[in-house]
Amino acid sequence: MEAYRFNYFTLPLGKILRMAFIHLNGLLAFMLLSCIAVAQNPEQTGEDSWELKKEEEGVQVFIRNYKDTKLLEFKAISEVPASLSTLISVIRDMEDANELFAASKEAKLVKKVNELEWLIWSYIDAPFPCDDRDMVVRMSLSQDKVSGVVTIDIASDPEAIPEKKSMVRIPLVDGSITYIPLAKNQTRVVYQNVTDPGGLIPTWIINMGVIKAPFETLQNYRRLSEKEKHQDVQFDFIEE
Repeated sequence: MEAYRFNYFTLPLGKILRMAFIHLNGLLAFMLLSCIAVAQNPEQTGEDSWELKKEEEGVQVFIRNYKDTKLLEFKAISEVPASLSTLISVIRDMEDANELFAASKEAKLVKKVNELEWLIWSYIDAPFPCDDRDMVVRMSLSQDKVSGVVTIDIASDPEAIPEKKSMVRIPLVDGSITYIPLAKNQTRVVYQNVTDPGGLIPTWIINMGVIKAPFETLQNYRRLSEKEKHQDVQFDFIEE
């Protein structure tokens, strides 16, 4: 018996389009489920189950699932030949802050609450066809007087300023930068963060940059900390 060969050219155009749409949806669903399956590796779902994903040029990048979501949280670690005050000087400098965070295209100081707390607005140029994003984060600095470890907590504050019509306001940023003094002018920097950009973006697309962005950020940190203007900086609120 001769095998039956399906001939698309004998079908009405509308039916062909409907069948193509069904096949396309199936392909997209498969891609999405595949990415989620990777993100939800059952061996990596514990609170401390960080998985090393990249280690190059003195930078390590780990990931894990964020709480009960499909979002991935990253932790990047690098040792930087700089003092605590030099590194804090970089992040407080809005000109250099524009270069520091790899995903950010522009950063502005919204409000300086005091020396230990400030409000930052940042703009992210999202690739087509996604809408551009912006976020408002509150950065709070503290130092453990025993260990000397400095921590900057980073938390989203999306309602701090009015939303811009041309952008989607990012609803969730939850992270920190920890500075661990190792020796004179030698500090371990630990950058940990998760971001939900909001809007209609599949989780697997959000997670695509979860390794590249922190890796480049810590590379930028090392480079910016070498600038002359950040050398020999002293802050009253930082004990070296």
